[in-house]
Amino acid sequence: MEFLEAYTALHSADKRKELLTEWVFQRRQGLFAELREHAPFLQTQDFVMISRHEDVKAIFEDFTHFNVKAYLGSEDFVLGKDKDKGHDADRAFLEGLIPQAELERVHQVAGGAIAAIFKRLMTRCTGDAALPGGRSFRDPAGRINVPLGFARRVSVAVAQQYFGFTDPEPADFGIQPLLLPPYPIPEPIEDPRPLLDPMFPCVANWIATLNGAFIHGAFGRHFIFDPVAIQQLVSRVPQVRKEVATHVAALIQELQKQASAGPATILQRMVAAEKYDQALSMEERGKQLVEKVTRNLAGMVNGMVDNVTSAVSNAVDFFLSHPSAQETATTVAQTVIPAGQPEADSKENQDRRNTLWRLIREALRFNAPVPFLLRIANQDLVLAAGTVRETYVAEGTILFLGVCSAMMDETKWERPLEFRPDRTWAEADDLIFGTGWHDCFGKYIAQAQIVEMIRSLLTLQNLRRAPGRLGKLEYGTFFPKQLAVDFGPKPIQTALTAIMEIKPPQAFHAQALKLILSQAYQQVVDVLDRVGTVHFARFVFLENDTKLALMTSYDGAFDTYMKNYIEIAGELFNLMLAHIKDAPPLPVRRYRDEFIAYVEKIDLVSDSPFYSAYGDLTVQDILGMQEGAKK
Repeated sequence: MEFLEAYTALHSADKRKELLTEWVFQRRQGLFAELREHAPFLQTQDFVMISRHEDVKAIFEDFTHFNVKAYLGSEDFVLGKDKDKGHDADRAFLEGLIPQAELERVHQVAGGAIAAIFKRLMTRCTGDAALPGGRSFRDPAGRINVPLGFARRVSVAVAQQYFGFTDPEPADFGIQPLLLPPYPIPEPIEDPRPLLDPMFPCVANWIATLNGAFIHGAFGRHFIFDPVAIQQLVSRVPQVRKEVATHVAALIQELQKQASAGPATILQRMVAAEKYDQALSMEERGKQLVEKVTRNLAGMVNGMVDNVTSAVSNAVDFFLSHPSAQETATTVAQTVIPAGQPEADSKENQDRRNTLWRLIREALRFNAPVPFLLRIANQDLVLAAGTVRETYVAEGTILFLGVCSAMMDETKWERPLEFRPDRTWAEADDLIFGTGWHDCFGKYIAQAQIVEMIRSLLTLQNLRRAPGRLGKLEYGTFFPKQLAVDFGPKPIQTALTAIMEIKPPQAFHAQALKLILSQAYQQVVDVLDRVGTVHFARFVFLENDTKLALMTSYDGAFDTYMKNYIEIAGELFNLMLAHIKDAPPLPVRRYRDEFIAYVEKIDLVSDSPFYSAYGDLTVQDILGMQEGAKK
């Protein structure tokens, strides 16, 4: 009971919150395995965390004893309404705006956004030129940051094109248009300002601010996050709310002037379905319409974009970590006809999509996109009454329902640590989108996007993680921000750019390093020849001799490369690292794991894939060819 022993030993509420934050966001699987067995109702200073599937599901389905008032700021939107506050009527109205019968249109919008992203990534600069020697151009290759460069962009496109929540013109908010370069470019350049400035007025930034603030108010305030980031996030909310209301009013006004061509958007349906109180003046009716549409439109897309992004990122991360699951999912994905192509809407293709969704859903069981949902006790209650785990909670207690734990519960799922897409699930047991009276009514819209995105990624040639830190799933304050994947031909070679900071006094230690490298140059050459996998290598002093860079290109896996270096060049690294700030413990042969972790940490990974003119040839291949040419 590693967590519980440490948690109960702490007497400071802040220290307990700090420890819980660490385990929830960094060691989640271990935490909940322990809680399910020993503390299925963990009582904290702010809430009770519930970890077993049976208990989570029971609370989801009970609207008599529990309410949803914990979703602060959503009291006027369906998410924050209970049955006695108009939830059912509001839900029925919104469900009528997004009928399941037109899910193919969602697939098509998502597919069009994906195609646009891929087109930009794979546009070739071939012209009329031919490659030397008459060789053919290689297959397309590239890198995608799944959360921000792909999934979020696709889901925002759905918010814009299907929901009708389009971007404003920058000039509407006093911002000058982007000045394009005077020279020809193959396609219109994307405006980089929304990515650089979170206050730049656009749908993507509005959603990030409003949803981030909502998550903080409902969940995040119970944990410890960067206070500066939270303050900056919250401070943006008033301005963003004004901008959204202003923009929605302008969109409504434009719709009322002239009907748009093509299928109706959700915004158009909202406006058309509005029923006015005849006693209101025209001005009051207009204000009422803007307030209601803003609340519902923003609420729907806020709940969609970041959760879809998390689902796609978590599922891709799982597949990349489980090669057999990735192979199975890829085989299915290759049979699915992309949206917009003939027969894409056929029953046979929908069956294929459903098969792929079952694989994705099983992957998401390991890392649910929404790890917790909330309820509040309406009265004093005993949870799991009559069982050995029964627990008293007082009226007003906040309940954190651990979806992420329930979906891994050993008492519910047979062999939960195994990837088994053939599991038979009752619909009510699937908690990924909630269950019961307050589940996600837009889950079919989300599912269509998730399937279309993961289908497109899995069918890229040789999909794999980008090397180093970029290829690891990393969350920002609340949502994923980094998971880079590479596709296309993979060179045998890998680049290493290790940037070491020199100890103070830097002039002294830099001079010592220069002496070591000059006097040991022949040893370095011999070491590299013995390693036998290094194509090129050099040491470079940077920033006025305050840093030392080791830049190499080598064959094979990073761990193998480093282990060879440790065996062959351990003494040389001991000499050098004695002059490096924050170096790993020495000697390196004794502290192998620490040395490897250190090098991985300081490796400056390229933001684009590594280029090699001869990606299929190892050092030994080239040396063999060289020897053959001499004969």
